[in-house]
Amino acid sequence: MTAGGQALAVAALLAAGLLFAQTGPGGSALGQLGLTGETERFTELAFADAGSLPQGVARPGNRLTFSFTVTNSEGRPRDYRWSAGERTPDAFPSVVGTLSLAAGASEEVAVKLPAACPGDRSRIEVRVDALSEPIGFWVTCPAGQDDA
Repeated sequence: MTAGGQALAVAALLAAGLLFAQTGPGGSALGQLGLTGETERFTELAFADAGSLPQGVARPGNRLTFSFTVTNSEGRPRDYRWSAGERTPDAFPSVVGTLSLAAGASEEVAVKLPAACPGDRSRIEVRVDALSEPIGFWVTCPAGQDDA
C-alpha cells in the first residue's frame, strides 16, 4: 500500500469512528471507557416572559406582578426554596415559597410583590437556594414621594 493509500485508510477509519461516537451505542461505549465527560447537572432560573416585566410603580405599596420559571436539570428530583423581593437596605425578601420538581421538570411561579419604592428606582430580585446568583430587574418609582 502506498503512503497516500495508508493516509486515506486512516482518514476513513477516523471518520467511521467519529460517526460511531455520535450514535447512542457509540456514546455509551465511550462513556464506559471514561472518554466522555459526565452530563452537566444544573438548575435554571429565568423570568417567564422577560419582555413583559413591570417597568415602573405608580405609587409606593402598589403590587408588581411577574412570573419566573425554575427548571430542574439536576438528574434527580429536587426541592427548591425561592424568595422574591425588593432589594432595599432594610428588607428582603417579601415573598417566599417552595417547589418540588421531578428531574427534567419546570414550573412557573407567579409573584405579586408590594413595592416600597424608597428611591427613584428599585431593584426587584428572585433567588433560589440552589443558585449563588439571583435574577432581577429595575423598576422606576414616582418622584417626590411625600404625602403632602
